[in-house]
Amino acid sequence: MSEVRDSVRDGIEELIRTPLMHESTRSIWSSLSNPTYCRLWSALVVSGCCVSAHEMAATWAMNSLRAPALWLSLMSSAGTLPFFLFTLPAGALADLADRRRLLRIYHGWLACSAGLMAFCAVLGGLTPGIILGGVFLLGTGFAFQAPAASASIPEIVGKEDLPSAIALGGIQMNLSGIIGPALGGLLIPVLGVSGVFAMNAAAFVLVLFAVATWKRKSVAVEVPLESFFDSLAGAVRYMRYAPGVRIVLLRNLIFGVLIGATPALLPVLGLKTLHLDPFKFGLLYTSLGVGSLAGAIFILEPARTRLTPNQMTILGGIALAAVYALMAVVREPQIFLLVAALAGGLDSLGVRTVGGGSAGHTGLDPRPDECLAIDGVPGRSVIGRNSLGHACNSAGFAVGLALGERIGNCKRSNRKALVDRFLNSDQPGASPIDRGA
Repeated sequence: MSEVRDSVRDGIEELIRTPLMHESTRSIWSSLSNPTYCRLWSALVVSGCCVSAHEMAATWAMNSLRAPALWLSLMSSAGTLPFFLFTLPAGALADLADRRRLLRIYHGWLACSAGLMAFCAVLGGLTPGIILGGVFLLGTGFAFQAPAASASIPEIVGKEDLPSAIALGGIQMNLSGIIGPALGGLLIPVLGVSGVFAMNAAAFVLVLFAVATWKRKSVAVEVPLESFFDSLAGAVRYMRYAPGVRIVLLRNLIFGVLIGATPALLPVLGLKTLHLDPFKFGLLYTSLGVGSLAGAIFILEPARTRLTPNQMTILGGIALAAVYALMAVVREPQIFLLVAALAGGLDSLGVRTVGGGSAGHTGLDPRPDECLAIDGVPGRSVIGRNSLGHACNSAGFAVGLALGERIGNCKRSNRKALVDRFLNSDQPGASPIDRGA
């Protein structure tokens, strides 16, 4: 059994076994007492804000080049496609190689990618193709970095502070989504897009230095590790034989097509229809982040106590269809910010419900690469973003939004054929061993 699988499993088991009294005595900030994690988390907060600002600046630059709506939609697809292409090999590498070395390589890649975009912007050589290529390079770095980073956290903080580290990771992501876009909107008129890109590259270097301070302990492995291709084959085998996985993948695909339209349509509406300035455009994405955080706190947690994951997925799809209908008619910027916040809240509900429900349906103990393959299914977002972006480009924004609303309503009308299967997937199935696999 691989080292990554052991560390992740131990962390999850520790979360399950930890008594409530013990949880009350540990602060949510306790993992920051670990100097290595404190440096890394602080660097990631700065880097995450710069990444969000970079994404906003890249979208603004694409629109400044008078690119059509389809190209704006392709921005989010270019960042998501690497997860679809490289999730399995990235998980296998995190299973086999020195994760500290991998993290240094990946953040070096990210710094070079952002620096290359800054260099092109300074020289005035940015084109729609170069912007998409730069976003794809950044997405590739994140696709490889994600499994190695998530598997490193239990090793850095230990079992006792793992709940604190997980909570702080969520705080870091929310801070990035809220502060970063507004920061980008403020800095673009002052520094230009090249300055924002350069700032992002410097932030990646900061994370690189933080990773370099991690003195990883060598662990002797008594059993031989899998080869790279054996690890890939194991992940595919897991998806084939784990109970309920096909239903989970189908549900992820259907709901992900609907979710993926949100980041594709927002820049199109904000820049092509509402003609927002950089600061208001940044606030648009900040509203999305605020809504995501509010949805997780005020909607997701109460709903989990009353509804099954499948019911939450169905209701989330219907509500998202209603939000798309509002996007099609609302043209007042201040009100549209509220609509974006609603979309962020429902987006958070859908992602966390669909992804969080996956592990409960499989009946097996997946490894990091297997979890990424099941919970990610990034191709679903690429489909949704490209298709609705193309609809906006060729038939108008209202048609694209109406198509998004129709997808949600189709989910509702066809639930007798599809959603009944989703509800049945809540029932535990026989394991591959029980079926003689």
